[in-house]
Amino acid sequence: MTEIALPEASPRDREVQHVVLQLVEAYAFAEAAAVLNARLREIESGRRSQIERVFLDWCALPADARPGFLTYAHHRRSPELGRPADQ
Repeated sequence: MTEIALPEASPRDREVQHVVLQLVEAYAFAEAAAVLNARLREIESGRRSQIERVFLDWCALPADARPGFLTYAHHRRSPELGRPADQ
């Protein structure tokens, strides 16, 4: 078996390796944090009550076309009534 001698890494090469390793660790941490935050938002949204979800949907409507909250909530609860007249 023939051995190939690898040259000793220079201080500059070791420094570059160290920086690359730090970047990889930082990227992995950022990705893990993003996944965790997304999951926490999913869990939190699952814990919301029906009225909270209605309120958040109402807030997402354009302000100039948004009906009164009680009207919106009533029509959401009873869809057979149709859309609110001022929507």
